Order: sequence, then structure tokens, then C-alpha cells
Amino acid sequence: MKNDARTSMTSVPRAGRRELIVCAIRCAPSVCIVAKWQVTSGLTCIEFRKARKPPTQPAGPMTMSRKINLKRAITLVEILVVVIILVILGAIVIPQLSDASGEEQANTLVTNLRTVRAELELYRLQHNGNYPTDAATFADQMTSKTTVAGSTTGGTLGPYLLSVPRNPYTGTNTVSDDDSATTGWYYNVSNAIATFKANDGDPTNESL
Repeated sequence: MKNDARTSMTSVPRAGRRELIVCAIRCAPSVCIVAKWQVTSGLTCIEFRKARKPPTQPAGPMTMSRKINLKRAITLVEILVVVIILVILGAIVIPQLSDASGEEQANTLVTNLRTVRAELELYRLQHNGNYPTDAATFADQMTSKTTVAGSTTGGTLGPYLLSVPRNPYTGTNTVSDDDSATTGWYYNVSNAIATFKANDGDPTNESL
């Protein structure tokens, strides 16, 4: 019999019968010997039974650690995939947004030029063929009521603009007669011809 053998005894009283003693000896991990004695008649029988399997031990720290590490690894891979997708989308969308912004600026510039030039012609019709005097008085004469002579005092004509629009490329609405500056707008009257154009340093815009 091995050193790790385990022995247990149970006394089983039964009514109207002699006392029965049961002795179970576990001599191997999977074999158990069961012996039964009657107190008066001695050994009755010996049985060999299969021992019960020990309960399954829960997963140790190493197994849990490996599971946690596996979950972390999967999470990191998923994050990397999301980041890569965002980078790809950014590379596609951002240039389109930039193009849309540039197109919007160009459209706004053209609209502002058409509006101001149309109002200049209306001003000329109501002021005996004369345009606003110069760049210095342009804003006052276009945004205030004026007389036929162009005075902003006691006038009944106009106003033609609520305010001078901003140049979308410079963000300013300053009017100047120096076409080498980048003030926003250029205005000049020469030989009864008025010139109103962008003044932002961009040859393409200034040629419109």
C-alpha cells in the first residue's frame, strides 16, 4: 500500500440487524478498496471501486494573466486599425474641404464685385452721370443718402450699399486708389470711367 493511502471508517447502525462496519482505503489515485465487517461474523466482503476524481482546480494566475494579455493585445490591434482608417479618411476628406473653401472664396469675390459694380451704375444714373468722387469718399457716398451733387448732407438718393463688403481673401473692406496695396478693394475714376476691383495682391482676383 502506498504512503498516500487514505482510510476512512463508517459505522452504519441498522434497526433489527447487527452493526456493520465499512472501511474504505484509497490506495491509488483512481482505485479504492472497500471492506465490510459484521461485528459478530467478521469480514464479509472486499470491493474494489473506482475513486472519485478530485474537483477541477480553477485556473491559476498564469492562465488568467495570459487571458488578460490576449485581451489587451486584441484591443491594441483594434485601436491601430481605427487609427489607420481615420488617417486614410482624413487624407481623402481634408483636400476636398480645402478645395471647397477656395471655391467659396472665389464665388464670394465675384458676387461682391458684381453687386458693387451694379450699384455704382445706379449711382451714376441718379447723379447726372457722375460716380462717387474717389476712394476716400467712396464708402460714405455709397452707404449714405446723397444729393444729386454727391453731398451726404440733406440727400434723398440712396443709400446703395448697407456697408462695403469684405474681400474674402483679405477679410477687409478698405477702399484704396493704390493698386499696389492689399487693402481689400481698389477704386478710381478716370475720364468718367470708374474702376472697382479686388486689391489683394492676387493677379487672378485683381483681373476680374
